[in-house]
Amino acid sequence: MTDVGTKLYAKGATTYAILVSITSAPATGSAAGTIENTPLDSLVKTYDADRPELPKMEFKYNYTEADFVKVVAAVSLTTAKDYLLVYQDGSGVQFTGKGNTWVESVGRGSEVEGAMSFALTALAYKTATEVTTLIAAG
Repeated sequence: MTDVGTKLYAKGATTYAILVSITSAPATGSAAGTIENTPLDSLVKTYDADRPELPKMEFKYNYTEADFVKVVAAVSLTTAKDYLLVYQDGSGVQFTGKGNTWVESVGRGSEVEGAMSFALTALAYKTATEVTTLIAAG
């Protein structure tokens, strides 16, 4: 599987619709931390897994005024909203979060990029069948 066909959807009042075409998507998780639980009589350290962290989700997109206005309307720093990242095979990640958008720095000979970032309150992996159902609902 490759990056081709990866899409970011935002949930409107009742249905999911493609937000904007994205140029990059983040990792959807990370290794859990550890908590040391070594007994004093042990010669080696031992650990328990700590709680996993919900990742910060940061996406990039090619800046246009129209796309920037669309993203501004779809994200909020005060209200958690629902999103869906869908991969080439149809599977994906549904997440809920608060976020914002901005225009990245601009340099000579480069594209102007927009970026958006989300602080998550929920994240769930979805099968292709579940993604199809979520997009078709409403």
